[in-house]
Amino acid sequence: MGMATYIDHQDIEVVDKEGLEEFLKKARNGEYPSYKNNPQAIQYAKTIEYKDGGLNFYLFDEWKIISYWYDEFVMFLRDIAIFIEGQVVLEFENESEAGHILFENGECIITVGIMQYTKYSPEKLALKKDGTTIPPYEPELRKRLIARRL
Repeated sequence: MGMATYIDHQDIEVVDKEGLEEFLKKARNGEYPSYKNNPQAIQYAKTIEYKDGGLNFYLFDEWKIISYWYDEFVMFLRDIAIFIEGQVVLEFENESEAGHILFENGECIITVGIMQYTKYSPEKLALKKDGTTIPPYEPELRKRLIARRL
């Protein structure tokens, strides 16, 4: 069944409002190939709230995040990282595990653990035994990431 994850707090700054708005619109409509025919990825894009220049991760409160780290969710976090800076701090239902989602320089770093934290990239966290992982960046998103780093 898995347990719920709670959003303890967030500190997010949108650094590319125009890009974020375009990304969310296209992701919500399944216009990117990795989101097309992928209802779970579209649902993540529809769940996050972007209003008055602010991004709200609190709508993911009580979702099963830490215990699962679904591929579609880590792909969404990786993609949205291009447009934001900051962090989201997570707590596990039984307080035995916590996590941080750090958005820095266009990248997403996910930190989870009980006593000793481990850092993961979305691709590493989604890595399967057969060597597959989440799809690569969409070309349009890769261009925005490169432009941001220049």
